[in-house]
Amino acid sequence: MLTGSRCRLPVRAGALAQRDPLITAFERWARLHLGAPNPLSEAARVHGVSERTLQRPVRRVLNTTPVRFVQDLRVEQATHLLRTADLSLEAIARKVGYEHATTLRSLLRDRTGSTAGGLRVR
Repeated sequence: MLTGSRCRLPVRAGALAQRDPLITAFERWARLHLGAPNPLSEAARVHGVSERTLQRPVRRVLNTTPVRFVQDLRVEQATHLLRTADLSLEAIARKVGYEHATTLRSLLRDRTGSTAGGLRVR
């Protein structure tokens, strides 16, 4: 998990998620499909529930929205790639599901308090 004063990445759902099979399945699916263009609707469809049915337990168990949870997973993966791979920010953005690097750049700053370049150096 990322650390820092501004970082609020609830990406390690752990024991809480294991109490709810839907959350466990959603987390697993989301980690495997970060590049999906609309992960919430696709995840709901794959798990045989409506988007609203998926939103309620995510909010209850993980204390966040499914969209924010997926964003946090994407930021976590992008940070890992910035530190370990010799890829452009544009390539990393596409790998984690963003069409534009500016979206990822903004989320990195918001969620980690660092720039992409700053994360690459650490």
